[in-house]
Amino acid sequence: MDSGGFMRFWGSGDGKDGYDVIEEIAGLPWCNGKVTMMGISWLAISQWFIAAERPPHLACIAPLEGLSDPLREQFRRGGIPELQYWKELSGMLCGRNGVDDILAMAESELKNAYWEDKRARIDQIQVPALVIHGTHEWYDLYSSARIQELNSFFDCYTKEPNDWVKTPRVRVTVLPFNQPALAGIPFREPFWPHRETINKRLFLSAGSCLTERQPLVLGKSTYQADASPIWQRDNGPEEISFSFTFLEQTIILGPSRAALYVVPEHSGDMDVYVHLRKADRAGNYLQHVNIPLADLGVASAGEVPLTNAMKYFGPHGALRASYRNVADELSTPYWRTLSHRKLLPVKAGEETWLEIDIWPTGMLFEPGEKLIMKISGHFMAPAEFEALQGRFPGCNRGKHSVLWGRTFASYLDVPTVKLLG
Repeated sequence: MDSGGFMRFWGSGDGKDGYDVIEEIAGLPWCNGKVTMMGISWLAISQWFIAAERPPHLACIAPLEGLSDPLREQFRRGGIPELQYWKELSGMLCGRNGVDDILAMAESELKNAYWEDKRARIDQIQVPALVIHGTHEWYDLYSSARIQELNSFFDCYTKEPNDWVKTPRVRVTVLPFNQPALAGIPFREPFWPHRETINKRLFLSAGSCLTERQPLVLGKSTYQADASPIWQRDNGPEEISFSFTFLEQTIILGPSRAALYVVPEHSGDMDVYVHLRKADRAGNYLQHVNIPLADLGVASAGEVPLTNAMKYFGPHGALRASYRNVADELSTPYWRTLSHRKLLPVKAGEETWLEIDIWPTGMLFEPGEKLIMKISGHFMAPAEFEALQGRFPGCNRGKHSVLWGRTFASYLDVPTVKLLG
């Protein structure tokens, strides 16, 4: 990317630049005065900031997959620096009058005015937005179904109203993992979370089990937090797991939360990762291929590269313990937003209460199928591309012990629904 000016990583400056571009386009002879935006990744992220500036001639937006808070969702998710991906890409970005050094800013421990400006003001957006999809990023640019939907959406708000106005405001995609995705399921009512959501609390228990009753016996499970090497595949080293078997068809829909008592062997800090997986009735881990095999031109999932873009293992969460302070004013009942403004102490040999939010998902379980909760000191999902596999340095030293049972009731909360519609 060769920018003729200053290369910004989003923020209000990017939003104001976009405002100017939209207003310039709206005044051109071939434009009817209604301008839209559509894009994925960077080109989706920018839309949040541009739309928040409220350009008068912006008709609608379609940010198909793009974060809105780079600090919390990408560069320091859970307080843990995740910079390897952007270090690989930084050499491709340039501006003739300078480049925003976001990597240097991500090294700073606490939030500042720079990062405050990088959090999109979603509440300021007033135009219609299409933000739903059920595959992964770039496939949505060329799949015929998505192109047809985008055409209908854009025509509705730039030309004449059409049947798009009948589209349900909330739709979800549910993944069985061992079957094709159930895509575009509408909600009966336009609310999120689903009104019929029931929180299922599962306690960590003996025998590597998750149980609906709090165990009376006190126990602990220990892993080597600084294990190496890490391959980010189905079974990495030093990953402890707990399983729950469903007795009836159940859908996990929305964000989950792990609440754990963790004891570090050394003082200073600790990075804790949680990953939710699905296993079949025999206990085999399942993977979802993000793009239909026919469109990839392959016959089986085994031919698909093991990267984040191509395969989905399940939702995950992460937390650096010193960052566990929460910004109540930015949080909701179902999602806790970290403040990044205050560091809390972590002492060797002392239990630390950690609440780790896990990204939303839609997972279908049939009777006999299993939910697996994995805990470790490293990232367990596939990397963005294979060259980054295992390249996620952290702060861990020695062992972590997860306590469970009796007075140290560690648990997992998952949002469940029986049926959708």
